[in-house]
This record gives sequence, structure tokens and C-alpha cells, in this order.
Amino acid sequence: METLGYVFGMEVVGNFAYLGSGGHLEVVDVSQPDRPVTVGRVALQSSETRMVRVVDNTAYVAAWDGGLQVVDVTNPAVPQLLGSFDTVGVAIGVDVAGNLAYVAAAEAGLKVVEVRLQAPQVSAPGLRVGAVGGWLELAWPVTLTGVKLQHRESFAPENAWQDLPAARVEVNGEVRVNLEAVGNSGYFRLLMP
Repeated sequence: METLGYVFGMEVVGNFAYLGSGGHLEVVDVSQPDRPVTVGRVALQSSETRMVRVVDNTAYVAAWDGGLQVVDVTNPAVPQLLGSFDTVGVAIGVDVAGNLAYVAAAEAGLKVVEVRLQAPQVSAPGLRVGAVGGWLELAWPVTLTGVKLQHRESFAPENAWQDLPAARVEVNGEVRVNLEAVGNSGYFRLLMP
């Protein structure tokens, strides 16, 4: 099967393989070993990944120049980046015991990171992103009422989530927002009330 990039690290838990693939975490259904199928993926803040550990629906990724990346994999189809830790040196390995992540950080040595996971405050069920000409189309079900659409350019500490005021149109049971496609990257979320 093809992946988004080189696979240096992975872990299999139950019917799913969690692959560090390029700068992504890919979730692959391996319930039929002769027909693995990618069911979800999330972009990480790194150029590549080196090792993956999955504990209690949380993936801990040694993400090379992105340090430690922590991903919620409760829903394998929609993995969500929870946070990261800058290891100073490149992250090449990770193991987890309790609420501590032990990260091999190459020239920076061993980094021990206390991970405190909180119930997610943000959810994006049904958020769909697509391209229409030179425009980006964001859509979600009209049944999600009172949500705020937010945007950030990157996950660098200086780039916080910001409300994205944009004209909303209801079409076929969806709320749709069209934005001019500008720049190389951007991240969107729906903030629930």
C-alpha cells in the first residue's frame, strides 16, 4: 500500500496500524492483512516521523524536527493533534509509562515529558474542507448550532487560534463558508459552545 511518505515507525493495536509516514500519522485498518486500508490521517508539525507508541487511544509520535506530537486516535477515521513538545534535539524515539513520555532526542539526550490529557474542548464532527476553483470551501452539518469557525496558520506558539468571521450560507443541510485560497497552509476547527 502507498503511504504519504517514508515509514520509519509504526505500532499495531488491535485492527489498526499507526504509521509515522512522512510528516503525518496515518491510521490503517489491518483487519484484512492482505488488504490494508488507510482510514484516517493527520498532519503533524514535522518533516518526518521516527517512532509511534499508542496508549489508551493516544498516539505519541517521535516526530523528528517536530519533537513529541500527541494525537487523539479515539476515532481512527479522525485522528486529532492534541499538542506537542519541543525536544530541542530531533526526536527519534518515544516510550510511555503512566503520564510520562520518554523521548530520545538525539544530541539533546533523553527528555522526560509529563503529559496531562484533558477532555477535548474542541471537536470538528463533520467538518469538510474542499477546493472549488481558487476558493477553499468549509462545510459542516446545520445541526451543529452555535459553533465558531477558527483558523491558525501553524501550530507555532505565536500562532493562536483566531475566530474566522466569514459569510455563511446554508445549502442542502450544510453550513458553507468559502474563502479565497491564499498561502501554503492553514488549519481550521469548529469550536463547540
